[in-house]
Amino acid sequence: MKNISILISLAAVLFLNSCTECPLCEQANQCKVREATITEFNAGLEQLNDSTWIPVAEYSIHSFLFPDDDNSSGTLPNETPHLLKDKIQLGELTYNDGKQDLNIILLSNYPSNERMVGDILLIDADTTNKNVVIRVSGEICKLPNNYMLDDAELFCKNYIPNNEAEISEGYSLLSQYGKGFIFASYEPFSIYNFKVFDLSGNEMAATPPANVVNNLLTSISGKAINLTVKKGKVFLYRARNGRMFVFSIANISQSTTPPYKKRVTILFTAL
Repeated sequence: MKNISILISLAAVLFLNSCTECPLCEQANQCKVREATITEFNAGLEQLNDSTWIPVAEYSIHSFLFPDDDNSSGTLPNETPHLLKDKIQLGELTYNDGKQDLNIILLSNYPSNERMVGDILLIDADTTNKNVVIRVSGEICKLPNNYMLDDAELFCKNYIPNNEAEISEGYSLLSQYGKGFIFASYEPFSIYNFKVFDLSGNEMAATPPANVVNNLLTSISGKAINLTVKKGKVFLYRARNGRMFVFSIANISQSTTPPYKKRVTILFTAL
C-alpha cells in the first residue's frame, strides 16, 4: 500500500509539473469559451424637419467590450460620446482666416480607435465574400492558423492547445489598433468630412487652408484604423482592461427581416 501511495503521489506531481510547463493547458481543460454577436455600426440620423432628427432604420451604435472576469460574456456598450448629429467628431482645430477665429472639425461615421468605448466595433460585414471590417481599441495580432468552425468546445479543446507556440509568439507581435499589418488600412477622408464653424457654433461656408487641413489630419493619424479580415481568422488581443484573449471570426450573417442588419459573431477565450 505504501508503494502504491508513493506512485500516486509521483503521478500527481508529474501532472502538476506538466501543467506548469504548459501555460494554456489549464485554460484548455476549463474550456470557458464565450461568444458575442456584434451588429454593424450605424449612427445615421434622418431629418424630419428643421429641429427634429430620428435614427435611421439600421441605427445601431454598440460595440463589444471584453469581460473583466470569466463569469461574464462581455458587454455591448453604446458608442454615444462624440456624436454630432449623424456624424462623429474625430478632431478639431482653431485657425484664423484673417478676420476671425474659426473651428475646423473632422467628422466620420465611426469613432476613432482611441475614443472607442468598447474593444471591437463592426464597420462592415460582407456576407457574400465572408469578410468583415472591424475597428479595435486594444492591441492585436493575427495568428497564422485559421479556425473555420463555429464550435466553441473544439475551439478550446483543439485550437488553443494545438497553437500554443503561435499564441506565445504573438505576444511580441501585438500592435496597437493593428498598425502596420497587411490587413490594416487608414480610414480615407474627403472634403465632405470637414466642417467649419465660428466660435458661436454657426456653420460657415469657408474653405480652410491646406496646411490647417493637414495639421488636423496629422493630429488623428494612426487613430482611425480599420482591419479587413475573413471568416475563420483568429487573433491574439490585449483588451482595454489589460486581459489577454484569443478570438476567432466565427460567423458573418444578416437578419432575414427589415432592416436586414448585418452581424459578426466571435468566439473568444481568456488566457
